[in-house]
Amino acid sequence: MITYLSGPGHISPHVTINSLPDEVLLIIFAFCRVVTLKCQDELFLEYPWPGPWPGPWPLIWHELTEVCQRWRYIMFSSPLRLDLRIYCTNHNSVKLLDVWPPFPIEVYPRRYDDNIIAALEHHNRVRQIDIGLPRSQPELERFTTIMQEPFPTLTSLSIWSESEPQAQAEGPPADGSLVGQLPDTFLAGSAPRLRSLTLTGVPFPTLPQLLSSLSFNDLSRLWLQDIPNLGYISPDAMVTGLSALTRLTTLCLNFQGFHLDRITRHSPPFTRLILPALTSFYFHGVNEYLEALLAQIDAPRLETFSITFFPEPILDIRELIHHSQTLWSFIRANVTITDHDAKINLGLLKKRTVEYPLDLKIHGEGQGPDWQASSMAQVLTRSLSLLSSIVVLAIDIDTSYTLREHLEVFMDNVEWLDLFRPFTAVRILHFSGDQQSFLVSPLRWLTGERVTEVLPALQDLCFDKDSESKLGFEYMQQCMELFIAARRHSGHPVRVHS
Repeated sequence: MITYLSGPGHISPHVTINSLPDEVLLIIFAFCRVVTLKCQDELFLEYPWPGPWPGPWPLIWHELTEVCQRWRYIMFSSPLRLDLRIYCTNHNSVKLLDVWPPFPIEVYPRRYDDNIIAALEHHNRVRQIDIGLPRSQPELERFTTIMQEPFPTLTSLSIWSESEPQAQAEGPPADGSLVGQLPDTFLAGSAPRLRSLTLTGVPFPTLPQLLSSLSFNDLSRLWLQDIPNLGYISPDAMVTGLSALTRLTTLCLNFQGFHLDRITRHSPPFTRLILPALTSFYFHGVNEYLEALLAQIDAPRLETFSITFFPEPILDIRELIHHSQTLWSFIRANVTITDHDAKINLGLLKKRTVEYPLDLKIHGEGQGPDWQASSMAQVLTRSLSLLSSIVVLAIDIDTSYTLREHLEVFMDNVEWLDLFRPFTAVRILHFSGDQQSFLVSPLRWLTGERVTEVLPALQDLCFDKDSESKLGFEYMQQCMELFIAARRHSGHPVRVHS
């Protein structure tokens, strides 16, 4: 900082940076910690540049320490306040760890090498890890050996497998071991500050025993993605692992697939496990597993959940929120039907906006829209109480079926009425997609005494005529004329919007 002092007949620069007290400089350094930016040299300060970025790399914090001894002293005397940390990837990590003070370490390697091993060996300083399992067996053994130490400052751990899912599905090696399996002594059972654990495609069948350790009771986010067949965890074992996680807010269980005969059915327990902090639940797997899990747990604060089933769902959605203390009063449902899956989002009104806390997806690869719609109707029929307050129903269809090539399917689709039947309070029905005639066609069956059998409260029918072919639009008009006339004669008219 240079201040120009002027007087009679002269202008002279005067350096005033040293006039700022230590506390002011510390505030300036701390104020700059807003945006995290990676840099090539691995060491950097989180630094929001106020204008156009002057170069390819951000200002790194070790350059600030080289300005003068005073700045160096200020920064190193308050590492916690400035949140200084060492980001280890694959460049110069070993050298830097030996040179700089013992700041927290965060490990984000692009590849697995000696630098990463050196960083992980400082297990008392490692705060975050995001790493892929090594491909070679010697490197894997080396990694698992290092990770059997306690990590007392670790707050976030993410491990992902670089192996193809097909390779894991082929079965274990001849010696009976699991490829990439984490050992029972992982983290030495001690990571008292761990708040987030993510495993992607990593076999870890003994994870529940690890989670049930008292040293993991601060965990708030557990994300198990692409759980391989070789790493299968039974519902009973999963409940055991969750029993100690009283602060868990987010849970994801995403299976690659497994055999249904592994699921052992029991009578409902006398006491259920309560997850008092759980607000978000994500599941991808078979219905039987989810039912076995939900039979043993309660989540009174559950607010958001996303469920994907395969191959056939028979779950009563009410079981998901039966024990939640949250008041669920859904007003809108968005349904999407494709050749490969069916999806529904249920929305409720919060502060004048519609939020969608419930997301349910049924996956049936290549089954066609008829199967998808039928499967969704089965789920909705078992959950009528959740749909009783819905007034807006939007259905989007995206299918390769065409009216010209599949006329018999369009003509004989009365079963699609089962998809509409649970929505007894719907006043506004909106169709969209490339084959809306698939959705309109069933309505032509609602004549005579059956006219209000489905959608009795309907007042407005909306569709997007620009998305339909000329042939499809003409067929839609014919079907809607029959439906609209029948509703008008019954005293329950419906307005049409396009």
